Amino acid sequence: MSYSAASHRWIVALAVTLGTGGLLFLVLGADTPEKGKSSRKGERHLFVWAGDQARKNPDFLMVANFDEKSPEYGKVITTVPLPGPGASGNEPHHVGLSSDGKVLACGGLLSVLKGQKEIFFFDVSDPGAPKFLSSVDPPLSAITDEFHALAQGGFLVTMMGGAQGHHPGRVAEFNRKLELIAEHPQEPPDDGFNPHGISVRPEMNLMVTSDFICPSTTLHAQSGPSRQRPGLGLQAAQDPPHHQASQSSRIDRREVDSR
Repeated sequence: MSYSAASHRWIVALAVTLGTGGLLFLVLGADTPEKGKSSRKGERHLFVWAGDQARKNPDFLMVANFDEKSPEYGKVITTVPLPGPGASGNEPHHVGLSSDGKVLACGGLLSVLKGQKEIFFFDVSDPGAPKFLSSVDPPLSAITDEFHALAQGGFLVTMMGGAQGHHPGRVAEFNRKLELIAEHPQEPPDDGFNPHGISVRPEMNLMVTSDFICPSTTLHAQSGPSRQRPGLGLQAAQDPPHHQASQSSRIDRREVDSR
């Protein structure tokens, strides 16, 4: 459980695996205010980012009533499918809520296998009726993992692999308009940078990412064993969260091998 100081709301995030096909649900519940009301009197909602187990129908965002005092507790309020081509088979993975609680960012772990966009944004300012906003495919990276909401809007997103799921990966940065403005670092190491987890300390000008695995080595398309990544990446985050693309050269990374 984490606390968002900007929106004064408690946020809960957890993962659930269902079915025999490895279907992964990433859920995020938020105490979001009704329109025109304070958050103290707000309704509680559960956002579920999920996919069709057969990977034929569109992946979707589901909203459930999460107010334990409501007679409708646990019931589905609505579902919002991804639109158009590239809507199915993305393997829904992590989600992140913006610092103001109005945008939900969702990642497709395996969108790269079908050449599809990998990051999806929903307007959840009215949590009972989310709206799809846009989708993005960062050109230098793939295999979307964790989201970090920036205080002034936008996100940092760990992309575990390169454009085809290999190495090196990147940390994609989106501004408050949800525009991709950089993929950090500008000059990553040739090997060993597959960012997975992320933690940011703006007051210390520090971003820490943890490597997990080289994604392409886990796929059937590549022979040989999977390749683990035991290490941490430390990056200086100059003037977060207002990076401009021209400032990406300021990102400095040092490898800390845990072995």
